[in-house]
Amino acid sequence: FLQRLKDTGVWIYATVKDDGSSVHATDMTGGVCLVIGNEEKGVRPLIRKLCDFAVTIPMPGRLDSLNASVAAGIAMFEVVRQRRG
Repeated sequence: FLQRLKDTGVWIYATVKDDGSSVHATDMTGGVCLVIGNEEKGVRPLIRKLCDFAVTIPMPGRLDSLNASVAAGIAMFEVVRQRRG
């Protein structure tokens, strides 16, 4: 499924805990598919390899992870925010 999306020009973004660009600083104005991992293990390695970009949600303080639905909501909000300019 992800490869078919990529073949049509959609960029695949994995949300990751570490090692990604800030979701706020990443251009997500084109075709976007967000891959959200689970709270414990994140995105599976085989799925991660298919993704074009890895993005993180900056979290100041002691918080080190978010509920998957919260992370999805923040990432989708950022996509909409960027498209509205």
